Amino acid sequence: MSMSLAPIEVGAKIMEWYSCIVSRDLEQAKRLKGEVEPMLERMQADDKMVSYFLLVNLRYDMLVESLQKLEQMCRTSVI
Repeated sequence: MSMSLAPIEVGAKIMEWYSCIVSRDLEQAKRLKGEVEPMLERMQADDKMVSYFLLVNLRYDMLVESLQKLEQMCRTSVI
């Protein structure tokens, strides 16, 4: 039987993930997202922490999208 995690533990990891997003460190952000998602599943029920995750995840998606657009623009301008 796995132990449930306290929301504060998950929140600390989400904060670390968000810091990587803000600094645009995509590799680290991908790694931390992979750590946060299973932690969230094991976390004690907490609607506020789930909302925090959803907001940070939206910001992550925006980062990925903006970097993909930038990469695409660079490829088309080189041609």
